[in-house]
Amino acid sequence: MQDANIPDIAADPKYILKVQDKFKLENTDEQAAQAFQLLITESVSALFPQITETIHRWGQVRCILL
Repeated sequence: MQDANIPDIAADPKYILKVQDKFKLENTDEQAAQAFQLLITESVSALFPQITETIHRWGQVRCILL
């Protein structure tokens, strides 16, 4: 990762540790699949994207009606 010339990562090893932590390299395939499924479930049920999608749909309908 340091060879990628990304300043924040190359400047401080703690950023590399953060990336490694996010990837959860210690997880088994089953644990990784469960964690990924949880992220999908949380994303689908998140309120802000639903609100954004509703506003977008209203905007599309308004453009069609004009």
